[in-house]
Amino acid sequence: MQTQNKKQVYFADLTHTAQGIQAKCMPLGAALVAAQVNKLFRDSFEVSLYKMPEELEGAVLRGCPDILCLSNYAWNLRLTLAFARLIKQRNPKLIVIFGGPNFPYHDSERLEFLKEHDGIDFYIFGEGELALVELLKQIIRHDYAIDEIKSAQNSLPNCCYLTLDGSAVISGAWNRTTQLDEFPCPYTEGLMDKFFELPLIPLYETTRGCPFSCTFCTDGIAEKSKVYRKSAQNNAESIRYIAQHVRHSDTLILADLNYGMYDEDIQTAEMLALQKKLSGYPLRVGTALGKSRPEKIMQAVKILDGSLHIGLSFQSTDGQILKNIKRKNVVTEKLLEAATEHGLRDAVDFTEVILALPGDTLEKHFATLRTGVDLGMSNIRMYQLMMLTGSEMNSPVSREVYGMQTRWRVMPNCAGVYRVFGTELRVAEIEEIVIANNTLSFADYVECRVMDFIVEVFVNNEWYSELFEFIKLCGLKVFDFLVYIKENRSHFPERMASIFDSFVADTCKDLFEEKQAIEDYILQEGILEKHISGELGNNEILDHKALCYLNFGETTRCLFELARRFLGTHTEARYSLYLADLEKFIICRKDKVQEVAKEITEQFHYDFHQLSLSKFRLAPHQLEITPTRYRFFQDEKQSIAIKKASRLYGTSLSGLGRFIQNNKMMRMFRQFETVNPENFALERSLYRYSL
Repeated sequence: MQTQNKKQVYFADLTHTAQGIQAKCMPLGAALVAAQVNKLFRDSFEVSLYKMPEELEGAVLRGCPDILCLSNYAWNLRLTLAFARLIKQRNPKLIVIFGGPNFPYHDSERLEFLKEHDGIDFYIFGEGELALVELLKQIIRHDYAIDEIKSAQNSLPNCCYLTLDGSAVISGAWNRTTQLDEFPCPYTEGLMDKFFELPLIPLYETTRGCPFSCTFCTDGIAEKSKVYRKSAQNNAESIRYIAQHVRHSDTLILADLNYGMYDEDIQTAEMLALQKKLSGYPLRVGTALGKSRPEKIMQAVKILDGSLHIGLSFQSTDGQILKNIKRKNVVTEKLLEAATEHGLRDAVDFTEVILALPGDTLEKHFATLRTGVDLGMSNIRMYQLMMLTGSEMNSPVSREVYGMQTRWRVMPNCAGVYRVFGTELRVAEIEEIVIANNTLSFADYVECRVMDFIVEVFVNNEWYSELFEFIKLCGLKVFDFLVYIKENRSHFPERMASIFDSFVADTCKDLFEEKQAIEDYILQEGILEKHISGELGNNEILDHKALCYLNFGETTRCLFELARRFLGTHTEARYSLYLADLEKFIICRKDKVQEVAKEITEQFHYDFHQLSLSKFRLAPHQLEITPTRYRFFQDEKQSIAIKKASRLYGTSLSGLGRFIQNNKMMRMFRQFETVNPENFALERSLYRYSL
């Protein structure tokens, strides 16, 4: 029921739900602006906040809003536009306001964007709190008459709109807030309470802005270069509130763009560590680490004591590529030096790589991957280059200079057939990716993707770290072994071969040169249903990795057979017994971890207690052959964490892929104990991973 005399303002950051919840984070951006509007216009507006399409539909059926404010990201633009159109049909006087980073930077492109999406009345770019307040003042002043506002052609901060005749665009100046504490926190204000009931991950920011100017990123523009932050007290109150209310996630994601570079980040780390000690939350902190001051980053990581991954986000290690994209990386040697100083060298396990950047080649991409593998990274994220709306790279000049060849495709997990207000809504989000440039052919691009997949399957998540330690003990390079795998795919068993063939096929298919071609494709009968079922359009790397995990025993046996061939005369015959033991050990610990009630007992020849304590850096000849039985199991803490993560990501193939990618699986692998053959008493292993 609408409050008397108050106008209804709905805020929504919609996510696709046809394949489970696509955007897993709580709607922080929309909530921040909603909280500010609620603070300043309590007497004028009734503010509501939504994320799920079904909930927004239900709210509109109960009472159509007067103003609809919608978040626009690459993963929800078309869904959001469709809802705006249908709601405006129910209330022709509805004022539709969009905001978010998925918007062009230049006025000429903004004009085309707003013409194409003519259901948008106003667009808020950059920070939204003050900009929307100024726009709402204009709306109230003109008694909600959109035509009058547009006829006046007043320039409003961070606001863009078409003139009344649609021939030109009016764009206000960029405006930023230096005092973030002036804005209310949507968590402590209670705006986010209902989202704690859903399987969503809390998202929070302590800073805004980025001093770096990476051309592939929408945050690389000059207007966002200065960094402003919230006070320590504000942060502590907000995180405490989140910890008291969170139910379905052990993770906190910080939206900060360069966490750990600043002195204040150390305060934040100490606050988070204390909160974890008091309440057990957050168990894991996800964020983007800074690109300088590695000693400061290491200090924050050490304080968080295992909650924060340590990463070297390369994108590329090639100097010319980095120059082309205006990218600055942390100096590897300095970060590793700082990590060693803090006793964290083995914890440097994360990096990011982008394929097909300007100036990229097959050799340069392989060299970047080799650097990550040689440094012992166990979480190498390999991305395809997206042409993000509003980024410097997505400009006619950049496209021409670097000869970028692009294709359009349906974005993974972002398609659905919805029933909204009695109307069937068929919608899919699309993205433009780079598949070649003037230094990288499409054929080489495909070979790079195959190598990416090999790294994803065999390196990431530490499925086979024990085997890789043995390869290093033999004086060989792990990356050379990965290249050997790629060059010997003909030796794969039938099931593994079919998974790799399917990956290559999915990498190359359903790519469209023209935007209109993919628009026509989406409308073909049955296409969206195939995307929803997973037959088409999912993340090919994660889906095919999930297939490998569903066939973990065969995947492992295939890898070990290739390892025996690769090692060849480099190893003595007596090591064959060790390799057989190691293969069985890995399967017992790591296969089907989601079956939390499953226990396994097996006989081995080597002392895996001693091996594990050495992190498998002992050569087998240094160990006695002592037949021992081990029991493999997961404790209650692990079971709770696995069940929670399973609820978050679901049971589909794509859900399993995201489950594997977004969890530190080493914490989920089975522990093991010695089974004494004389009295069957259990000797507790020291090889345990704390959650």
